[in-house]
Amino acid sequence: LVTDDNYWTLHFLPQDGGWQVILSLSAQAPFAARLLSEQPQLRVIDGGGAIVLQGRLDADGECERAWPFDTAPAPHFHMYGAGFAVEPVA
Repeated sequence: LVTDDNYWTLHFLPQDGGWQVILSLSAQAPFAARLLSEQPQLRVIDGGGAIVLQGRLDADGECERAWPFDTAPAPHFHMYGAGFAVEPVA
């Protein structure tokens, strides 16, 4: 999945009977250097407003967490419009 601006991507990898979700920031994003240096706390929300992951980007511009829902990623995002948003944690 990719945001409308193509700056953020979510990848999903099977792991131990569940899933890992990886948020990736595009190096082409105009704010990439600032986010990588400041390392703010970010969160990903699905189309229903639920938190998919929360954390800080690593030096590669990624944040990886365990998938927090009982449903697999594809059907989960299908239920919520196949979109997501990245926002700072207040």
